[in-house]
Amino acid sequence: MWGEDQGEWKMRKINLTLTMLMVAILLGCASFNTPFIDTDETTQLSFGMSTNEVLKSIGNPLFVESGGKGKVVWVYEIRNIEVQSKPDIIPVVQRGGPNKKHRNFKHGGADHRLALTFNAKKLESWGPILNEDE
Repeated sequence: MWGEDQGEWKMRKINLTLTMLMVAILLGCASFNTPFIDTDETTQLSFGMSTNEVLKSIGNPLFVESGGKGKVVWVYEIRNIEVQSKPDIIPVVQRGGPNKKHRNFKHGGADHRLALTFNAKKLESWGPILNEDE
């Protein structure tokens, strides 16, 4: 009788270990990304928009900086969109070529960061944040 209980305990221990291992593997495979907007969303911006209008239009910024004296800077990451293109059958004669739009698309890597400057909660200006190397 003691042997059966011990065998049952070992099976529970093995099952618990396997379950914890599977949870760890699944959590390790979780995908995270930086919040971003694309260039189409930047065309929705207009001078004088309120902070609430910007939030509704393009969503939350990546981070917020204080500029002092009523100025606040919101920073967004801009990513490009890659669309499926028709393949070139013969490289010299372009039959396929690039498409501007296609139903098959994906977001590419980060292109740059965009700073939106608000003064008294109204959009005053926006533009790219350039690296010191540029």
